[in-house]
Amino acid sequence: AYRIYDELAAGGVGAVITGFTSVSDDDRYFDGMMRLSRDDLIPQYRRLTDTIHAHGTPVIVQLALGAYYRAVGRGFVQVEPDEMSEEEILLVESQFADAARRAKEAGFDYVEMSIDETDAKLSRLDLPQSGWDEIAAAVRAVGIPFGSICLSGHRKYPFGCPDPEKQKRSLDIMQKAVNLAAYLGIRTIQLAGYDVYYEEGSEKTRADFLTNLKKATLMAAKAGVQLGFETMETPFMDNVRKSMEYVK
Repeated sequence: AYRIYDELAAGGVGAVITGFTSVSDDDRYFDGMMRLSRDDLIPQYRRLTDTIHAHGTPVIVQLALGAYYRAVGRGFVQVEPDEMSEEEILLVESQFADAARRAKEAGFDYVEMSIDETDAKLSRLDLPQSGWDEIAAAVRAVGIPFGSICLSGHRKYPFGCPDPEKQKRSLDIMQKAVNLAAYLGIRTIQLAGYDVYYEEGSEKTRADFLTNLKKATLMAAKAGVQLGFETMETPFMDNVRKSMEYVK
């Protein structure tokens, strides 16, 4: 794993984002996920950041929680945010704060915020200003800034969706994400490289993706926020060359 990141940094990339990194040992959202949930993991991540920094490249960690899992008997059950107790909510808040502290101690330059496709997670974009102020205060307290937002919500509501209402929702999500980034001083929003995900792609979905991407670019430019692509696993944008066709 270290060799891969060493090669990326040596190749001249502007920054390295390590990807989804859970803040909890109990997160079972998918197998094989990275975690920054315990202090004993800090030395491993310090080795990673030192490897990348040796090439003068900044490194960002995406702190996230795939889902909250409640211990029941000998197993765990997934709990939706609106079903969590106040005690569980406070636990998750402390897990994020602790993970951010570990990220700083491990040498990461920035933290990336993840906004996933579930309606519960997309609701983060609808927080009142007081909620955003709490986020900003927490970041200042830890001392490691947010550098980017991973906007995975467009997987469910993609720019190229054949459903006009979902296209409209995709632009609404985009505007709210831009507003959040501008308010928190976040410089970059990372877009998932999908014209569609759950639907069948076509010339029309690709054309609509480009049309709405142009609208999103104007939204971001007005707020002084830059957009980037995350290459994905579908043929639409599964390598840098394909993403550059839309960057141009």
